Amino acid sequence: MNRITVAQHDHVWWLVDSAGRRFVSLGINHLQPDCWLAPYNREATLARYGADLEADDGGFNPHGTALKRLVDASLARMRDWGFNTLGMHTHGVPAALFRDQCCYAVCLDAVHLGSRFRFGADRFPDVFDEPFASTVLNRAIAVCGEHRDSRNLIGYAFSDIPRWYFYPGQHQMLALPIHPWVADLRSLPYHAPGKNAWIECLQERYGDAGQAATVHGVAAKTWDELRRRTDWPRPADPERARGDGDALLARAAERWYEVHARAIRQVDRHHLLLGDKLHSPHAIPSWLIDIVRRHVDIVFIQCYLPFADQRDGLIALHQRTAKLILNGDGSFACPKPPHQTRVKGHLVPSIEAVGQAYFEYLEGIMSLPFMLGWHHCGFMEQWDGGKRSAHGELNENGLMDPFERPYDVVVDRVRAANRRAHAWHEAASLAAGT
Repeated sequence: MNRITVAQHDHVWWLVDSAGRRFVSLGINHLQPDCWLAPYNREATLARYGADLEADDGGFNPHGTALKRLVDASLARMRDWGFNTLGMHTHGVPAALFRDQCCYAVCLDAVHLGSRFRFGADRFPDVFDEPFASTVLNRAIAVCGEHRDSRNLIGYAFSDIPRWYFYPGQHQMLALPIHPWVADLRSLPYHAPGKNAWIECLQERYGDAGQAATVHGVAAKTWDELRRRTDWPRPADPERARGDGDALLARAAERWYEVHARAIRQVDRHHLLLGDKLHSPHAIPSWLIDIVRRHVDIVFIQCYLPFADQRDGLIALHQRTAKLILNGDGSFACPKPPHQTRVKGHLVPSIEAVGQAYFEYLEGIMSLPFMLGWHHCGFMEQWDGGKRSAHGELNENGLMDPFERPYDVVVDRVRAANRRAHAWHEAASLAAGT
């Protein structure tokens, strides 16, 4: 079978390509046309690659010859810098333009769960309802059907940092008495499967309905009365209510992971399952760890911290899951006023420090025998006024400015680190990962 697998060699774990070569995934995220077609660099981009990069309506044209030139030039630059993978955040570029030239990861993204939590655009899904499973299966048929014969696909992610839990820095969310997903499920109508799951959780945790009602600040004497409630006030006992919420989230997560894994395997039995890209490995709750361990091949994470601040969390996550780990998103950044004032990445004091931080982080994770690589966020930086930042997000980080001028002081260190990564990993100490 022409596919990427994993294998252990002298106590160190590797990805192995279809030719039997061991490697680690050194990736780039955000090869995406909107970074090239922002108001400040649109004209320069069209002059370089061709006018048909843009459609007649002013949007992006994914079918023009200009896009192929842009992708070919970007892949050549990535190879020169020592990268071998396009991360799951490769948006708007047809896979046919790159999948035979480099490794890559894809995301099923069946219900856009991460963005719903960030922006409050919609309710959380009732994952216990059959239409949810049908939605995931239909998406798997489309996505996995396109990639199941690929020799360069590393694996399938389920979604991008769904908020199963609140991680450090989410102070406003940490103060909520009940998780928003739980709030949505318990507010469903009487016969909804998600409402039934909520009542079952309460029945397992309380001797009678009256006790549960007291904790949640409602008046009810029977389980049927609780089942009929669609409005729930602030709980009278927030700590115990959070425990009830965690019990429901655990049920929802088990269903989420089982449905995604089953749907993917129905279409593609061979490629690796990455699961959700999970934020902050040191903050993943115990109830989610067991679920992840049962349903994924590789634990896929997002973490922007320096290696010294990640090391213990990575080791603990490996030990708790008994799985290999791939960091699918992370970077180091220094804003560059006046063009760029808010930027993704762990902030460091200077542009020189960005390159050094990259070098030190890659050297660090390669010393851990269970780490399979890192996908840097990202490729081309955005400036204020870019399309994504117009929605209130941080600007994308990058190794070159919007006019494709590399930051040589960064790229030199990136290239040096990427070229050493294989040797660093070969020398990984078994003791470092225990």
